[in-house]
Amino acid sequence: MFCGAQGRLTDEHTFGDWLRKLGYSGAGLREIGDPPIVQNAGPFSHKLKIVCANCNNGWMSRLEQDAKPLLVHLFRAHGRLIPIEEDAQITLARWAYKTAVVCAYSDKNQVDAFPEEHRREFYETDQPPRQTWVRIGMMTVPSDPLKGEHLAAYQFDSGVDTVTADEETSIDVPWYRTTIRLINVVFCVMGSVTDEIKMKEQPDKVFRTMTQPLWPVRRPTIWWPPIASQPLQF
Repeated sequence: MFCGAQGRLTDEHTFGDWLRKLGYSGAGLREIGDPPIVQNAGPFSHKLKIVCANCNNGWMSRLEQDAKPLLVHLFRAHGRLIPIEEDAQITLARWAYKTAVVCAYSDKNQVDAFPEEHRREFYETDQPPRQTWVRIGMMTVPSDPLKGEHLAAYQFDSGVDTVTADEETSIDVPWYRTTIRLINVVFCVMGSVTDEIKMKEQPDKVFRTMTQPLWPVRRPTIWWPPIASQPLQF
């Protein structure tokens, strides 16, 4: 999925098993795909056979370990403002991109959601691809009387925009947008698939108030959660 190597594939958790070990688990219903397939299982037990052992036990494992204390700190903020320094912003952005790609493989209709060139670039540079933006926000954990707390969710959208490169040239630019919620933390991963024109992130005013940019890094320190004008909807 990332390195392109041929050979035996290993199981990768959609969301890290360390979450279950921290107590974010319990019996319940898990919904996979669109339209959703409902399974009786904990939210952090789902695994996919999609990556090689070298990736799974190497850089992917290290990335989970690097992101784990940062994510747990946000989970347990309890209303406090949390500073996220530049190194932490990069780690969270890398984790969000990796997790967004893995989540896409939960739905067989979305296996080509992330273009191969972006997955290879991520693997080779150890950073989210060019023409990609990652933002972070917050929302409360929704709860259902039958299903219990909804601890994690994933949503994917894609499309094609026509961009005017100059007065005579228009280019069709495919794009994708992935939203991930893990406990109370929300990540939005957006990408444009083109080498012909440099795209710019253009979030609307409301979205800017509800999220902070993680990638590309813009400030040495950002504060989470953002000051939102309205609750972030998923």
